[in-house]
Amino acid sequence: MLASMKTIKMLGFQRHITTGIQKLRAEELSAASKLRWIMVYYNASESDDRPANALGIFSPAITLVFFAAISGARGQKLDTETAFTTPDILSMVTHPANMVMTIVPRVVGSFAGFDRIQTFLLQPLLHDTRGNLTKGVSDPASGHLIELDPAITMQDVLIGHKIHVLGNVSLEVTAGSMTIISGPVGSGKTTLLRTILGEIIPAHGTVRVSTRKISYCAQKPWLPSSCIREVIHGMDGKVDTKWYHEVIEACCLTHDLEAMPDGDETQVGSRGLNLSGGQRQRVALARAFFARCDIILLDDCLSGLDGETEKNVFENLLGSGGLLRKLKTTVILVSNSTQFTYSSVAQYFQAADQILVLEDGGIKERGTWNDIKVKASSIAKFAPEKRNSLEAALSPKLDQLSAQIQAKNDLENDVSRQTGDFALYGIVFAKLSRIWLTWTQATIIELWA
Repeated sequence: MLASMKTIKMLGFQRHITTGIQKLRAEELSAASKLRWIMVYYNASESDDRPANALGIFSPAITLVFFAAISGARGQKLDTETAFTTPDILSMVTHPANMVMTIVPRVVGSFAGFDRIQTFLLQPLLHDTRGNLTKGVSDPASGHLIELDPAITMQDVLIGHKIHVLGNVSLEVTAGSMTIISGPVGSGKTTLLRTILGEIIPAHGTVRVSTRKISYCAQKPWLPSSCIREVIHGMDGKVDTKWYHEVIEACCLTHDLEAMPDGDETQVGSRGLNLSGGQRQRVALARAFFARCDIILLDDCLSGLDGETEKNVFENLLGSGGLLRKLKTTVILVSNSTQFTYSSVAQYFQAADQILVLEDGGIKERGTWNDIKVKASSIAKFAPEKRNSLEAALSPKLDQLSAQIQAKNDLENDVSRQTGDFALYGIVFAKLSRIWLTWTQATIIELWA
């Protein structure tokens, strides 16, 4: 919410958001009232220098009062020896009791924490419903291993339980090939990748993979708070230095690392905040490629790069002479083609061995670039022969839109420079009542008179 204050104000949701927050806060206070009273009772017997002091403070006084009352009733006198030795004896007894009162709640809390950790660790592992594809069979004549083509197969897969995201999905991905999945936003491209990865269990159908060693690079990757080198190759001390530098160069990170004072020892920070968006994406790509898995899934991970960097990364990794082609890695690349311009990933459809177009909850088209570039309207506009006409048609509109955006940015910059506007003080004084304003004026006159 705090990161979306401008949006909330623009939409006029201040009153609704305020009411909702106040309601949630009231429910929280009501639910936690008993716990807060327990904390009050506990903290009342606790101080900074000595925990649980209530017992040690009040015990001598209460004991002396009761002893004096009982002695007076029995006709005995309270002498100085008894009066001074009693607090010392009580202090020797109450100090261990104070420590017990302080330690016991913390021990109970630690046991509760251990129980939660144990419950989590004892939970069953993720149920993987994917089947296995046999990597090869032996030739009876020669005894050699014959490799089978499919790396991934899906047969009549239905994804989604209450709401069907994708239905009747059947596909086969050849080992060592590159498949591009295209389609509009919300067509189920990411869902399909996560199903192949095993994170989503299909409601119906079978999914089979040739290996469980699969790399996945998300559109918004998660990066641990560590240095770039450890993010890419992990915590393993044994690193293939040659392969590491090849991956760094292929992902166009060499220049970026040279510009950083600490090089690849630079800390990425929490969620990669010390890196730009493009750098985070390329570091995540390098991490996925460095693992050298047999299958790699790329979820629209090139869209955050500028045109030149995107082209170089694609050619270095997925081009005809790219690293993944040399390793014969099976690649599935998601491309949100309707959101790309002609300078983006969509122009690389020609390099794909297979193209899948998702639309209306299923696979609408499949085949090579030459097979579907005419039929699939969502990607046909990116054909080389149509890009020039598309560019000519869009150029005037793009220029006009660019001018409007530039004018808007200039206006915002002008407003941001008005840091000394006295209208702000007028708003503050307008909120003050006449009494407070009169008192303020009188005080100023008294001080300067």
